[in-house]
Amino acid sequence: MKKPLRASPELLKEALRLDALNVDRLYGLEPAFEPGQDPRQVPLDEFLSIRCPYCRERFEVSVDLTLSHQVYFEDCQICCNAIELTLVTVAGRLTSHLVRRSDGSDA
Repeated sequence: MKKPLRASPELLKEALRLDALNVDRLYGLEPAFEPGQDPRQVPLDEFLSIRCPYCRERFEVSVDLTLSHQVYFEDCQICCNAIELTLVTVAGRLTSHLVRRSDGSDA
């Protein structure tokens, strides 16, 4: 029968102070990427609630914040009509948006 291993007080002390950084260092790992933990990180996209110019229902679209000016067409999630979206972003923040019918009218 094997005798149970006894840890030295120094080893116990070291094990008790292991946090994520020390575990990474102990096993030779690179620090894990934790989204939202670095204040320098800016989001790459966000959701924008818009109202369809055809059926007047609200729904959300994903907006790419890495482009400064964009115009694209998105189908309404309720009535499936094409909607023209014009978006302007500055420094990773949405500053203005325009939602129009695909024929260019604002209706």
